[in-house]
Amino acid sequence: MSNLSNIIALTNALSAATAEVGRLNGRVEKLKAIQTKLSKNSTKIAYMVTLSELIAGEKYDAEEKQEKADLGSLEKILSTKKNEILKLLNSKITQVEEELATARLSEMNARNALNVALQS
Repeated sequence: MSNLSNIIALTNALSAATAEVGRLNGRVEKLKAIQTKLSKNSTKIAYMVTLSELIAGEKYDAEEKQEKADLGSLEKILSTKKNEILKLLNSKITQVEEELATARLSEMNARNALNVALQS
């Protein structure tokens, strides 16, 4: 049987690798939940006519057109920002998934090394 200090070191390495896999799994899940939630949020802005505008008549037509144009511009800005954030999230998810794959490989290697040490 391999010496005890070697087995302890390999057990610690496996434990650390397993903890890292768990941490990264949680991070991927959290990022994907944020991405899903953001994807479902609409950037549409509804224009609501108030009672005073209905009573006032044509006096507010130019103002209403400007408000609708402003809201349309704001909608475009929101949509653009949402798409930028979704791209950044997707990039970050890909990066963390790559880190996770590396951590899983380290965990597997640590487990295999510990098994070999235990069998010696």
